[in-house]
Amino acid sequence: MADAEYPDFEWPTTYVQIVPRLSGSLSAVSSATIIYLIFRSQTRLSSIYHQIMLCMSMFDISANLARVLTTIPMPTEMPQEKELGFEWPGGRYGNHATCAAQGFFTLSGAVGMFAFNSTLCLYYACAVAFQMKEKNIRKYILPFIFGFPFVAGYGFSVDLLFADSYNPPTNLALGYWCKPGYYPSGCTEEDGTCLRGNFDAINRYQKGMKLAQGFAVLIMVTSLALVVHSRFRVSRLTKKIVKAAEEDGSVDRLLMSSRHKARLERLDHDTSAILLQSLAYIAAFVVGVIWPFMSNLQKIHDNTTIFKLGLFFLPIQGFFNLIVFLSHKIHNYRRIHRETTRWQVVKLLFSAQVQEPCFVSRISMV
Repeated sequence: MADAEYPDFEWPTTYVQIVPRLSGSLSAVSSATIIYLIFRSQTRLSSIYHQIMLCMSMFDISANLARVLTTIPMPTEMPQEKELGFEWPGGRYGNHATCAAQGFFTLSGAVGMFAFNSTLCLYYACAVAFQMKEKNIRKYILPFIFGFPFVAGYGFSVDLLFADSYNPPTNLALGYWCKPGYYPSGCTEEDGTCLRGNFDAINRYQKGMKLAQGFAVLIMVTSLALVVHSRFRVSRLTKKIVKAAEEDGSVDRLLMSSRHKARLERLDHDTSAILLQSLAYIAAFVVGVIWPFMSNLQKIHDNTTIFKLGLFFLPIQGFFNLIVFLSHKIHNYRRIHRETTRWQVVKLLFSAQVQEPCFVSRISMV
């Protein structure tokens, strides 16, 4: 079916009804698995990392449970849809309330996950780059780590909910679920063609989202830069200690430098692992969100392949998060128990409370 606004765009009806529901369900199950592993672990919610991952996974579940419904919650009939030539493939069995609920959970989940990605990076920066103690992070940083995602995630979505500004997109290339916006898509207040949507609320949302996204990206970039700087600082310090010991030549100095070197090498390894973990979580999120941005580009707006890739990858971040979560648990467990295979570690994680190693300023990465 062609989009009324973009006649060259063909809506892949069968693909929409199957693939995003499968990928969204996989992501929700993966996020639920992360929550299960957190409560199966020995530390449970005593580590800040686990607390962040719990909230991130809950946001993912809520967003994907809304997404997998695709067109089902959309109103059975929209104002003047026949006169304007709009139609949505797939069954529509809802009303404006169910459409608003779908838009609310999709938006709050996506924004919350993005914000928690940024505050996870901030947590690592505080623990690694600034060497803050866990109790100080809890006292001074933790309120922001959780406050920013919840305020951003629910602030915009609640405002739009009360303003009755969730609608099915008439520009089908923008998605297959109810989302914030005017009806029909692309209408303006000046021409008076908008049938639904609160202009003030949507303008607040658009401006606020730009600020929130920019702030989150700034946190990510700054935090990762600080972790990278910390890693290179440790490497330089290791080389400096070894060089000084070699120049001194005394046995005591050599023994002391050997102990310092071993400790700094462990710290360098742990810092590298944290940096890779942060980048992996960010990459998992970018793989999903890049497709809506690409579909907004005019040159590829009518590219059905880009749209199909977006339908598959957008809901699947929870699955990638689970891979990262498990990979680091396996890596850290095998640092102490080298004789244990990866598959044995996986079975242990699901069947027993594993002894959890703690690295770098008491960060538990298992």
